[in-house]
Amino acid sequence: MDNIQGMIDSGNSHIVLPPGEYKGPFFIDRPCIIEGDNTTLWANAETVIYIKSAGVTLINLRVELISKNNDSAYSLSTEYSDTQCDNIEIIGPTHGFQDEDMVPEMKKQLSFGTFRSETENTFTFDLFMASDAKVSTQMKDVVLSATNLHPGINTITATVLPISANSYIYGDIILKSKFIRRFYINGSSSDTGEICSNKCISRISQEECAVKPDNEILEMPNVPVSQPVKPPVIMKDIQNSPERKSAAVSNAYILKRGERIYLEDYSDLPIKIIMSNKGQYKKMDIDPYIFMLDASGSTSCDEDFVYFGNTSSKCGSIVFNSDKSIDLNLKTVPEYIERISFAYSIYLPSPDCNFSNVLYPYISVLQSDKEIFRYTANDLFAETTIIFMEIYRHKFQWRINTIGQGYRDGLKRLCSSYGLIVS
Repeated sequence: MDNIQGMIDSGNSHIVLPPGEYKGPFFIDRPCIIEGDNTTLWANAETVIYIKSAGVTLINLRVELISKNNDSAYSLSTEYSDTQCDNIEIIGPTHGFQDEDMVPEMKKQLSFGTFRSETENTFTFDLFMASDAKVSTQMKDVVLSATNLHPGINTITATVLPISANSYIYGDIILKSKFIRRFYINGSSSDTGEICSNKCISRISQEECAVKPDNEILEMPNVPVSQPVKPPVIMKDIQNSPERKSAAVSNAYILKRGERIYLEDYSDLPIKIIMSNKGQYKKMDIDPYIFMLDASGSTSCDEDFVYFGNTSSKCGSIVFNSDKSIDLNLKTVPEYIERISFAYSIYLPSPDCNFSNVLYPYISVLQSDKEIFRYTANDLFAETTIIFMEIYRHKFQWRINTIGQGYRDGLKRLCSSYGLIVS
């Protein structure tokens, strides 16, 4: 059951949410326990979870506010001091959680840059915590100078142990207080790189840690508590949109995660889909997998699953090319196909082969050799398979929806969710 708000409103005292990523906002207006199972709840520019009842407990969730442009939007907002949180990872500010509300938004990624190989290098960075916390990393070549953080600004020294030339480091730093926060660090070694001794890679000023006023008022949306706010309507004519940005090498419209765009202006001619990236820390083979789904959300036959082992759909509307690009002719897609899912997976992944080693993976949609859309999937870590986007029918018209959902256990689980059996 993917209707998360419906599950919350069901009246059950203990609700276990299914795995996956689900767009909010979500409203909790009664005492209950909500437990996730590899579950991410997110929203674009509005508060992800509103808690408007005493006696609410959240367990095992990842809560992400994607856009930071709305000062009154939060990852979590509560009106009650007894709200309990256990193993909750947040991205974005909070409201109603006292000291936790004072933690400034941290950078998503820090970089060591290029440093000298076969030599011990040290770097420093600042972390601000409003309460006692712990910091840790599982990167085998990085040692942190402290594990316990105190309220205020903490300066951490990261020691990079001697590693061979042309090696890459990428991993996460985890902060645990009432909530879990995470950011990433990368770097590379070279025999001509700088020998770094306590090189500062991030500094926090006292002004960034200014205390928020205690009488801050959260403006709630003027809708019934149990109903999520409707997302803004995306106009079909995007060519003159004020949000239109330029891609690095084209005038493509840059899609945001969860954005939906009508394709009627582009459905008469074939389109091409290409996945690319800005580089890889570790060389990997990434392949496209296209699922043609019926009204039940399943592939009705093996021929509706296009990949390197089946390079054309039964209807011929989708073709897998030798360069791993995908040709799609929407005019010839059979009527029983309601949705087309575009996934990319690392071929023969190993423990260190995942999307954390791929720099800015993005998908491009082209027509007549012109890039018209681009979507970049950010903040991937241990995932080996990702659904970049879907193209689906809506009121007899085709729309594109950016997903950005990753799977750590690879392609097999994704195939199973679409009704395919993978041996």
